Amino acid sequence: LCADGTISGGMLPKVQAALDAVQAGVHSAHIIDGRVEHAVLLEIFTDQGVGTRIRERRGKTDREHAAAS
Repeated sequence: LCADGTISGGMLPKVQAALDAVQAGVHSAHIIDGRVEHAVLLEIFTDQGVGTRIRERRGKTDREHAAAS
């Protein structure tokens, strides 16, 4: 996603930090726009959410999965 430009600019360090957290053992990390009122509540307590969730997939982080591909 970084290579094709889907993730770029200011999102790069946020995604990197979320991937690092998940790789270090955090179950999931959420990237949420702090300008959106009640964004944390909307992300956690609604089905559609308002942010980006990065989590482990099948025992591997997304970074490990991408590296294996």
